[in-house]
Amino acid sequence: MTSISSTNEAALLILQQTVSPVNSSETKKSDGDNLVAIAHGQPTRQTSGMTPQPTAAQSKISESLFSVNDRSVTQMKLDLIDRAGEALGVKKSDYASMDEFVAAMKKAFSDLKSKPDGQQAIAKIERDLGLDKLGISLDDLINSAGDPDKNDKVTQALKKQLGEDAEGGSVLRQDEIGRYRVVSA
Repeated sequence: MTSISSTNEAALLILQQTVSPVNSSETKKSDGDNLVAIAHGQPTRQTSGMTPQPTAAQSKISESLFSVNDRSVTQMKLDLIDRAGEALGVKKSDYASMDEFVAAMKKAFSDLKSKPDGQQAIAKIERDLGLDKLGISLDDLINSAGDPDKNDKVTQALKKQLGEDAEGGSVLRQDEIGRYRVVSA
């Protein structure tokens, strides 16, 4: 009989007994097979309750889907559209649909443009939103708001800002600790 000094050791002993295989020659053979399979980068046969390590492709997919440091062009575009609406005095939450919101933005923009100092106000909004650095106008952004998924002038400017080329080449991403790195898309 084995002497047990603490409850943690008792639990460990119980778990080891439930996991231990019936035939040790099968275990040695499967451990060897698993070692060879791992060395060749092949999936292994599971003999315990552990899950296998994800492949490089699975890791990349998981990172792109669940990373908090990754912002898509569409997300950036929608954020920019919301901020432009607020700058024009139009809140998205006041409208039932995106079409109504865009129509209200267009009306507010045309009202602002018709005022005597409207061009100065529009230029200030463009500077405040950073549209001048992107090389687009407020009018371009409002016209783009009708279809945020469309690959238009605003989308191209945001892709350029993110570091993507037009064909979807490399992307500049931020990792968990804030460092930027180039990732091929």
